[in-house]
Amino acid sequence: MKKHLNDQKMSLFLFIYIWIMYAIVYWTKNCFSGAMASIVAEGIMTKSQTGLITAVFYLVYAPLQVVGGKLADRWRPDLLILIGLIGSGIANFIIYLNQNYYLMLIVWTLNSVVQSALWPSIFKIISSELAHEHRIRGVYYITFASTFGLCFAFISAALMSKWQNNFLLSSILLFIMAIIMAIVYPIAARRMVPDETGPAKALHEDFEHPEELDTRSFTMFKKCGLFILLPVVIARGLLGLGIKNMAPTLLMESYASVSPVVGNFLNIFIILSGLVGMYFVKRLYPRRINDEVKGLGLIFTILIPVVALTLLVGKLPLSPMVIILCLIIALTEGSGLFTQYYTVKFAKYGKNGEVAGYINMAAAFGIVIQSYGVAKIADMWGWIAALAVLLALVIISVVLIIIVIPKWKKFTREYHM
Repeated sequence: MKKHLNDQKMSLFLFIYIWIMYAIVYWTKNCFSGAMASIVAEGIMTKSQTGLITAVFYLVYAPLQVVGGKLADRWRPDLLILIGLIGSGIANFIIYLNQNYYLMLIVWTLNSVVQSALWPSIFKIISSELAHEHRIRGVYYITFASTFGLCFAFISAALMSKWQNNFLLSSILLFIMAIIMAIVYPIAARRMVPDETGPAKALHEDFEHPEELDTRSFTMFKKCGLFILLPVVIARGLLGLGIKNMAPTLLMESYASVSPVVGNFLNIFIILSGLVGMYFVKRLYPRRINDEVKGLGLIFTILIPVVALTLLVGKLPLSPMVIILCLIIALTEGSGLFTQYYTVKFAKYGKNGEVAGYINMAAAFGIVIQSYGVAKIADMWGWIAALAVLLALVIISVVLIIIVIPKWKKFTREYHM
């Protein structure tokens, strides 16, 4: 039976813990990205070698997100989260002890397996198990956790005397989070009460869904255009995380005044600009823009000229280029909030964990392409070629969103969302 918290203090406490925990998880997933500039500068690995480690992680992680989403809808989320935290803590500690390239590749791949159900489980708790008053705000504020987590990855990379120490610190924090999870969630679970009306009660308290509707996952996802939208999510993940991960190295290799340390510090401002984008989307939705897919289309349309300006990297002065990169991240993070709100709509039918899995799968595939494919293009043909690929993907995304908009509008009417 589905349950949720009525105790608002406990609900708020649980959310705060989840926010901190997810920020740490996101930090640890980006240890290699944060250390890339230092690793390349020291000659330990090339950009494509470092990128391959991250790429393989997400190549395995991506398809498992669908499985993880289904598990999150059926199993206790705390157990799935514990598996992710403990397994990832072990992986980070092994890499701290041994920096053999092939060992790191294998260990980081196994890390992706144990984390496969972690995000769907987190999203399930926020959108279905918190107090009703906290869920929509929780979906908004959890997006900040990934931004701060990635920011911490680059801050620690800039401050640590050895990049290997990032993995030790990550391991310690993950084990601490696992211990807290094992204590906090069972206490919260004992205070949960049954949902009065099944899945529909999770976020929508007004009415049950009509019985004649076909609520099978494949049917719903096909009707709403989810499968057409997934390439857009791939492009968003590729562009957003690509800019955040590559910015220090891009700026270091394009401007003589930028060292690895300076590149990492500049990247902190680029990453934090995502908070501005999310703030503006929160102000727009749902008062001015109440259609999640239209909002996504608006942002991607604005991205076309902005991404085109990155082709002037090395020709424009450093400050304007950093501002352009900040604007890209603000827009991509804002678009990510629209996808979160899109996912929440499916809580009414008890499929929010599964949709979160699909969305995260697509984002992970975007990271795969960025981590190795785009890095390889940059290695072989230079940064301009890599940035041109990103621009082409943004243009294709706008076309796909235009196709999905009428499908989503018809779907939300039919399923009373």
